[in-house]
Amino acid sequence: TYRLALETGDFNYAFHVGIVHTVNSIAAGRALRRLADSAAAFARGTRRIGMARFEWRLSLFRQYVDNFLGGAPDPLVLSGAVTDEASLLAEVEGSGEKLMICFADIARLHLAVCFGDARAAVAAAERATRVEDGIVASALVVPLVFYRALAGLMACDDAAPAERRRHRGDARSVRKKLAAWARHCPENVAHRLHLL
Repeated sequence: TYRLALETGDFNYAFHVGIVHTVNSIAAGRALRRLADSAAAFARGTRRIGMARFEWRLSLFRQYVDNFLGGAPDPLVLSGAVTDEASLLAEVEGSGEKLMICFADIARLHLAVCFGDARAAVAAAERATRVEDGIVASALVVPLVFYRALAGLMACDDAAPAERRRHRGDARSVRKKLAAWARHCPENVAHRLHLL
């Protein structure tokens, strides 16, 4: 679809397809090195067709992948060879695009969970929740609620009893959602349900 859009001169659609492909590849667990290489090639193509003004969107996804590959001094901060978090987040926030704002928060939430930082994970989950209405009916809903529940459970060790009960209650609520979603699409949700 990307090539067809390029061939017909629909560069906006080509860019959109490339972003969707990158996000879906992350969600599907595609090999990170291959994904990083294809996203870098897509970024070069984006500049070549004059869509550089949108490149910040792609740089968010590229840096996220690069953090998992060890390409960032601090794996919890979206800064490294691709972009730096301060300018990236200023661009994301300035865009007003709730989907991109939420994805940035989900990316930081996912990184914090995977790298074992409960405090950063809870903070990222709270930030993502503020724009959750921007991802309704998108593929980002499932990862957001899943990682938000994991962040809360991670925080239970150091939480006061009331806070621990709240985190566990939230996780039970998410587990019910995941169970319902897994009945309809087990290949995308069941593994998260079992992990939770």
